[in-house]
Order: sequence, then structure tokens, then C-alpha cells
Amino acid sequence: MLQIILIFFIFFGSVVNATDVSSPPEGYTWMHIDEINANFLLPNDWYYLKEKQGKTLAIFLSKEKISEGNIFDTGVSINVFRGNPSAPRQLKEMIDGLAQKFGATVLETFIDPFIQLNTQYESVRKEDGVQMRIVNIVLVNIKTKTSYLIIYESPVSLWEKHWPIGKTIINTVDIKSDI
Repeated sequence: MLQIILIFFIFFGSVVNATDVSSPPEGYTWMHIDEINANFLLPNDWYYLKEKQGKTLAIFLSKEKISEGNIFDTGVSINVFRGNPSAPRQLKEMIDGLAQKFGATVLETFIDPFIQLNTQYESVRKEDGVQMRIVNIVLVNIKTKTSYLIIYESPVSLWEKHWPIGKTIINTVDIKSDI
């Protein structure tokens, strides 16, 4: 079984790297998600929530306690779409549409067997008018057709403080290529 660690650098591409998931960086714990055989770093003082609806799995890692409707200020949302043949096309259309709407660029890379699409933009959150900075990453496993949507978001006013943590989480996403 091939294991990869996807490392994401905004607008600089991707790197494949092997990492020992048994020893997380100081201040983090590895969260293993059995359903998708993947690992994500969770900062020790952050919250974790997992939900499943049909064939879609949603994972939330957030600095704040997650409120009703899965709302938080700073955190990562991971949505996994298995058994949905239209998900890759829909996610590409979504990320292209967001990039166009907010004047952003989509960076596309390929790390066998994953196609990776990345974009970053700012948007006002509807619920409270807070200016948010959002990073979207779409991963599509071209062999298994499993698709992943990884979103990191934080208020622009807190970006400099919180982005180093978000970057660490995103840079160490451990997804196995057999799912």
C-alpha cells in the first residue's frame, strides 16, 4: 500500500514526503480516521468533530468549540466523498467558481495518484460579517475516485497568529492512496 503525506505550499505547489505519524510535533496529536485510513494533526487545545451523512464524511478541527451548524472562527474542515462519481467534477467547478468570484488563482498539481487543486481568497462570512481568509484544497484520487475537500479558514484579523498552526495541519495531511 502506498502512503503519502501531501505537503501544501500556497501557490508554490506540492511535495510528496514520508513522515512518521507515530511522533507528532510538540503540541499536536495525530487523529486517525478509520473510515478513510487517514491521519490529521490536531493541536492539543483544539476541538474535533466527525459526522457522516450517506457516503460523505465530514471532519472538523477547530480552535473554538464547534457550535450548532458546525460554525467556528478558525479551523479545518475535511469533507470526504466516496462512491460519488460526480464529486471530482463538482469540486473542480466549485473551486474554479470561487477563484473566479474572488479574483484568485487555482494551482493544479499532480502527485500520483492525486490531482490537487488549491486556491486562497477572502470573503465576508454571512452569519456575522467577519472578513475571513479561506484556503481550499481539492484532492482527487484518480484510481479510487475518492475526493477530498480540505478548507482552512480564519478571520483576516487573526490570520498572522493562526496561520502557522493551520499550515502545520494542512502540510501534514496523511492520506493513503488505497481509499
